[in-house]
Order: sequence, then C-alpha cells, then structure tokens
Amino acid sequence: MKKFSIFYGKFSENLERAAEGLGSVILGASAVMIFIEVVTRYLFSKTYGFLEEGPRLFLCFAVLPMLGVLFKRGRHIYVEIVPNWLTGRPKTILMVFIDVMMIVGSFIFLLAGASGTQVLFASGMRVVGVLDIPQYILMVSIPLGACILLLYSLESLVRHMTLLVSRSASN
Repeated sequence: MKKFSIFYGKFSENLERAAEGLGSVILGASAVMIFIEVVTRYLFSKTYGFLEEGPRLFLCFAVLPMLGVLFKRGRHIYVEIVPNWLTGRPKTILMVFIDVMMIVGSFIFLLAGASGTQVLFASGMRVVGVLDIPQYILMVSIPLGACILLLYSLESLVRHMTLLVSRSASN
C-alpha cells in the first residue's frame, strides 16, 4: 500500500503540473496571438483569422482541466460560512458530503462530455471559420476536465474519510 501511495502521490503531482502547464501555455500563446493580431491589424491593415479564432477556441483546454487542480488546491469557488462555523467531526462530515457531491457532479460532467464528444466524432462536424478542425477535438476538453476533477474529488473523499475514521478511532 505504501508503494501505491508514493506512486499515486507522484502521479497526482505530475498531473497537476501538466494541467497547470497546459493552461499556462495556452493562456500565454493566446495573449501573444491576440497581441500580434492587434498590431498587424492596426499598423499594417493585415489580419490573420487563426490568430483571432485560435485563442477563443482552445481556451477550453486551459479552463476545464484546471477545475480539478483548483479543487485539489482548495482554490475553487465555495461558500465558507458553514465550514467556518464547524470544527472537528461535524466539519469533516460536511466535507465528506461535499466530496460526494463533487464526485456525482464530476461523473455527470464526464458522461455528458463523453457523450457529446462521441456524437461530434460520429457526425464529423467541423469548426466553421478559418481553422478547419473537427469539433470533437475541442469537445474532448470536457471529459478530460471531468476526469481530472473526478480524480481529485475521489482523492479528497479518501482524505476526509481517513480523517473521519481516525477521529472516530481516537474517541
């Protein structure tokens, strides 16, 4: 079990870094592309459609995979009123409930994303515009983000359940 824990810890950390790196590269490239588009349009009256469409289309790969990373880091959007009132076992029980709801939501997100990706793949629909790419490529960001969110939600559930069990054993 210790080897699995070490392996999973490294995997989780590398996945977190990969998602963060992907998001950073996409956001950085998008900023550069938009800057080039603005400069060439206003200084040289020349426009490049892919510089305008690319950032908008691929932003989903920066946002959706980061949902799980933000959840893992505790930087997601949440209401702190109730958790701040609670301490000890009641707070841990609330956190377990939140984890279970995150798992349910992530699973629904995963199923919907996989279904949508499959439909777009089968239909052969393409993005209309300068960039001629299959739409399923962009849709893949949804199940990818859902998988990462589901993984980190399960990780949080295990952590909180372990804490709950250890608190019960110590009482």
